[in-house]
Amino acid sequence: MKIIKELYHNLTGKEWNIGFILKSPEEILQSDKLDVHWVKHKYKDRWFADPFILSVTEIDIVLLVEEKYHPINRGRISKLIVDRKTMCLKECVPVLELDTHLSFPAIFREGKSIYIYPENSEASHLKMYRYREDTNTVTLECLLSHKPLTDAVITTCFDSPCLLATNLPEPNGSVLGVYGAEEWNGVYELKYKVFFSDNTARSAGKIFKADNHFIRPAQDCNRSYGRGIVLQKVGFDNGKLTFQELKRFYPVSWRYPLGLHTLNVEGNVAVVDGLGFRKPVVGYILSRFRKIMRFSK
Repeated sequence: MKIIKELYHNLTGKEWNIGFILKSPEEILQSDKLDVHWVKHKYKDRWFADPFILSVTEIDIVLLVEEKYHPINRGRISKLIVDRKTMCLKECVPVLELDTHLSFPAIFREGKSIYIYPENSEASHLKMYRYREDTNTVTLECLLSHKPLTDAVITTCFDSPCLLATNLPEPNGSVLGVYGAEEWNGVYELKYKVFFSDNTARSAGKIFKADNHFIRPAQDCNRSYGRGIVLQKVGFDNGKLTFQELKRFYPVSWRYPLGLHTLNVEGNVAVVDGLGFRKPVVGYILSRFRKIMRFSK
């Protein structure tokens, strides 16, 4: 029985990958589905998720991502260089690795300086690091929160610096915390909570602008973690942020049909991630068979 379970687990194993949408933010808002160009790579011992765009040229797209590296069995932050024409991965360089799991390498820019504040809720705090592109290294800048925040996003678009995040032990629920600080690199404290009608509180990327509106990507976690992406228009009224849902996107790819939980925009390029079976055909058949057997009992 143990051997059968291990074989089933191997054949139905899942992995994330990243892909690009070559459209403007306005075109994405007008779309009914996301036309994704998936990255091609030859790695078998890792997968990539939670992509944030560092730069875009006519030749390359440069990203920071969560790299789930199987030999260490946890996530680390890495830089990827992707050929814009072929969508082939050209380079993968680890940037930050700790004893605890890292993901969601959110980027904050201040002048010419680049900072990242990856999720590290397993360590029960959130730290910001200064990233140096020339050496692909980071140095600790400051502590942002003593709380186990999940997928935090900082915005300075409104009255004062705000940090939006969910929190352990319920990171995938309907409650979003809005945290404030005097400066963007200060310690953020909870100001108030926003209650959504369903489980769409968890962030899916940084706030971007489209049609002169601020748009927040969030996750649909109603049936499962990272099931789809929800776009919310962000407003500011009576000293508080407001959120109005605009639309939702779900996976349409046969290769990555199981999840979609990050969307980040830089100019006329957007990046997402998708969840699929490592062995697409066999994984789908076995998972469907198991569901049928459970239903028939």
